[in-house]
Amino acid sequence: MMAGDSRGALESYDAAAAIRFNEPVLRRMDAALRAVGRARDADAMTARYLAQNPASLVAMRLLAAAWAQEGRQAEAAAMAQALNARDQAL
Repeated sequence: MMAGDSRGALESYDAAAAIRFNEPVLRRMDAALRAVGRARDADAMTARYLAQNPASLVAMRLLAAAWAQEGRQAEAAAMAQALNARDQAL
């Protein structure tokens, strides 16, 4: 990503996720997918991560921000409420 090669970075992040899919890899993959115009794939991947890791504040924040930007206000508000319930501001 830092070299401006989002597609190449996505391939590397995908390989890393196959080994260990943690929050740093999630953040990078989410950014890379969005950079190449695959916001729906980023949303789906992050939602799957959150389903498997329901305490992940990183995943919750990524989804809330993405949904707000996409105009999905009801979903973004629900996620913001879930974050607030955990004493975490968006």
